[in-house]
Amino acid sequence: MMKNKTFRLLITILTAAVVLFNTTYFIIDSFFYNINSLPTGEFLFSSMSPTGEYTLKMYSVYGGKTLGNAIRGEVVFIETGKIKNVYWQADEKTAMVSWFSDAIVTINNNNVDIANNNNYDWRDNFGPSELPINKNS
Repeated sequence: MMKNKTFRLLITILTAAVVLFNTTYFIIDSFFYNINSLPTGEFLFSSMSPTGEYTLKMYSVYGGKTLGNAIRGEVVFIETGKIKNVYWQADEKTAMVSWFSDAIVTINNNNVDIANNNNYDWRDNFGPSELPINKNS
């Protein structure tokens, strides 16, 4: 009888620990993720800004069965050598890049304004990013 109660208590504690761990992981992953803590991935190509001030490097990332393929973009600030993630899109295999201006780049139809510290993270955005872009300039 004592063994049965101990076994039930152990199962209850283990179940509670698993539920607590999964809930904590979900909360952290959903609300406190950071675009700068992404997996590196496999280098695809780079693209230099029109003025040569920035280099955008694109990577293909395989995130396993839960994430699948993803695309990560990082910008290298040529003057300082600083590197910063500016693009993260799940469920993508390729990247198309075009520069609208010296600091505004479109990656797979999502706009990123590098000069204004803007980035695109699919976890924040559920549609193409909207930046005021004058296509005639």
